[in-house]
Amino acid sequence: ITAISSDDVWAVGSDETGQPVTLVANWNGKVWSITHTPNFNGGPVAQNELTGVSATSADNVWASGFADNVNDKNLADPYVLHWNGKGWTLTKVPNPNATKEGSRLNAIQTLSPTDAWAVGQTQKNNGSILTLTEQYNGSSWSISPSPDPGMLGNLVDNSLDSVGSAGGGNLFAVGADEMTGQCCLRTIAIGTSQG
Repeated sequence: ITAISSDDVWAVGSDETGQPVTLVANWNGKVWSITHTPNFNGGPVAQNELTGVSATSADNVWASGFADNVNDKNLADPYVLHWNGKGWTLTKVPNPNATKEGSRLNAIQTLSPTDAWAVGQTQKNNGSILTLTEQYNGSSWSISPSPDPGMLGNLVDNSLDSVGSAGGGNLFAVGADEMTGQCCLRTIAIGTSQG
């Protein structure tokens, strides 16, 4: 959820009453209303999900998401939706492993109309799960390198689940990693001042 003002609030997720599709609701200060959103067409069994939303103004709202089960395979395709004040558009973002397991975006942070960041995870062919960070520069999305400290046996196991900004171009993302000999997932946090 993100609040632009007391009469402009956005919430995102998925409608699972049938085949899961994107779901966006807007609060106008009095009532919530559902807003039409596009879905990634990944075949008849693709499951669309929005995972985060962030805004800098009433005409610059971004939502992170992904389609799962694309083409009836265990493949995830990441994408973002953008609200320009009139409607939502869907943009596919780079998928580092588009041929095997795929990638997911779990959260998004908008800093300005020309600077937005999304975080998540990508799964490699050997089963490793790596952190994924992507940046929007005002015209396109690109992958930004991020660290992967976790290790489970021969496999790296990391994910980023949330991202936020303290202002001044500073960004922080948190997630989880799994270490050999550890019983549980551990929290990881990364930061950058490149925003």
